[in-house]
Amino acid sequence: MLTSFEEGALAMAMERARRRWERTDAEADYTNFLEAENRWMRCRLGQLCAAVAQRPRGEVATSASREKAPRQTRIAGGGNDLLFR
Repeated sequence: MLTSFEEGALAMAMERARRRWERTDAEADYTNFLEAENRWMRCRLGQLCAAVAQRPRGEVATSASREKAPRQTRIAGGGNDLLFR
């Protein structure tokens, strides 16, 4: 897992690549941006997976958050099922 400094460096590299691509509109710069974005996203996904793995099994949402969840009703309409809140 990366340190916050390393994660920040990845985010800054992605932002620099994005700015360069916007400035030049070159395909090579777009490719560089996508590669930098991919590295940053893999880092974030790794952090999220580690956080989920460390969460105790059986942990559930609190009753307060369940109460805030909107009730959804399924309405059939012309062959399409739409969800309305």
